Amino acid sequence: MSIITKKGFPKTERLKSTQQIDLLFREGKSFFAPPVKCYYRMERPDALAKVTQKEDFRVRVKAGVSVSKRNFKKATDRNRIKRLMREAYRLHKAHLFALVHNREEQLEIFLVYTDKSMPAFALLEEKIKYSLRRLIRIVEGTP
Repeated sequence: MSIITKKGFPKTERLKSTQQIDLLFREGKSFFAPPVKCYYRMERPDALAKVTQKEDFRVRVKAGVSVSKRNFKKATDRNRIKRLMREAYRLHKAHLFALVHNREEQLEIFLVYTDKSMPAFALLEEKIKYSLRRLIRIVEGTP
């Protein structure tokens, strides 16, 4: 089974390095699909090696999720939203992986939930699917 067809979300695909996350927010681009804001950055793997030596560059797409502590005081609420976002991403990432896997670039994605109310999974799934479709268009170079 190839890496493209797997539906898991292993640690190697997670964006965890604070250096890479800071670089993503500083130099990356973003778009808003309410209530999800998507930050993204395309980079060549050899340029990323300068940032950190420990990362696994065989993985072409890395993703992270976040929920504001200001909007959700309880950690259980934040954790539930992050779990829902990761699940929606995991279910719909295959086409993006297939597209980016054939290129010589690495894509970093960070999804931030910005609303103040607890979402339904269907809403998050729809918005994350929209975000991934938009990222696919960006990677392909079509408007």
